[in-house]
Amino acid sequence: MRSDNGLPKLALALFLVMTPVIATAQVDVADAPINSHANRHGYGWVCDWGHNKVEQSSVAIQPPNVLLDARAHDWSCERSYLRVDPSCLAVTVPADGYLDASGDGWKCERGFQQSGDSCVPVDVPDYGYLASSGRNWECEQQCKREGHRCAALVIPAPAHISRSGNGWTFNLGYRPQGETCDSSGS
Repeated sequence: MRSDNGLPKLALALFLVMTPVIATAQVDVADAPINSHANRHGYGWVCDWGHNKVEQSSVAIQPPNVLLDARAHDWSCERSYLRVDPSCLAVTVPADGYLDASGDGWKCERGFQQSGDSCVPVDVPDYGYLASSGRNWECEQQCKREGHRCAALVIPAPAHISRSGNGWTFNLGYRPQGETCDSSGS
């Protein structure tokens, strides 16, 4: 009994099917530009590390202060530089400012606020203090903000200063009557 497993026929069939792909890959790679290599799938080409495909060329990613991505087909700017295609521009940090956490912008130091491209001191009025943010101001207790000043808080009788210290609340049994208190019993 003769066993014909068909392996030689299968190998011949696979060879005939794959021949056009192999021939195509050889033609495409031959036309590949400098700084490129064959595609891992066996056809065409891809750029080498640090190069981008531009039309039918492989062009180096050249701007200074650049960090290439893991595949080296895109880039971002180093810290303290801002991407403005096709380059990286240095971030200009003004006096009394610092580079922000992202590395491509800036913020003002505590006690200063941004005004255009500079940092200017926060102008704290009398009876005011620098807020916890460091970029604004608040009024001391028993004062309230009126425009760009702190005015004394006028507490009508019978009322008391509120928990915040910058307003007032009616005593029990009274209700608002304009800027005064009226007994709720009347």
